[in-house]
Amino acid sequence: MNRRQFVIGLGATAAGGGAALGTGAFTSVDADRTANVAVADEDEAYLRIVPSPNTANGAFAEDTSRSDGKQLTLDFNDSIPNRGSVGVGQSSEYEFDDVFRIENQGTQTVYVNISNVSTHGGDTTVRFYVRDGAGNRKFITSGSNDLEVGTGVTRNIGVYIDTAEESNYSTPIDDSGSATIAASASSDDPVVSP
Repeated sequence: MNRRQFVIGLGATAAGGGAALGTGAFTSVDADRTANVAVADEDEAYLRIVPSPNTANGAFAEDTSRSDGKQLTLDFNDSIPNRGSVGVGQSSEYEFDDVFRIENQGTQTVYVNISNVSTHGGDTTVRFYVRDGAGNRKFITSGSNDLEVGTGVTRNIGVYIDTAEESNYSTPIDDSGSATIAASASSDDPVVSP
């Protein structure tokens, strides 16, 4: 065999072996993929959030339509029909059990947190909770206490309103705020279980 042919053949074999056993690293890739996402009605969603049916406190929650879909609205201002009340009192604390429900209709356990709401200049606080087996209130707090909701499980969510730090009594508290409900397949926070 010619020495030059042997050296070229050996070099080609080494290059081919390196390509076959390469690291798999690449600098860039552009690949088209298809993803299908179905947006379901609230009754069919993986995580269902609805007013509590057939409960006195469920009257404070309502599904409302918006341009970007349905939204759960909580209204504690004169939402009880045929009553003379118009809202919560000043310098007081209220607990409303079972105002709305969170139901996991998905395929795995999820961990839910709900942000607190501060209104009226931060003097009024709205928090969300569940009751444990002994009837104790367990707050669901974004960043510190997540609510575990197993597959097929429904959790009854209560609303705690604290106006105890209210300092401006000259005007009624008629304010609004937003809370965010987030769910994840895992949790780094302590878990609240009813």
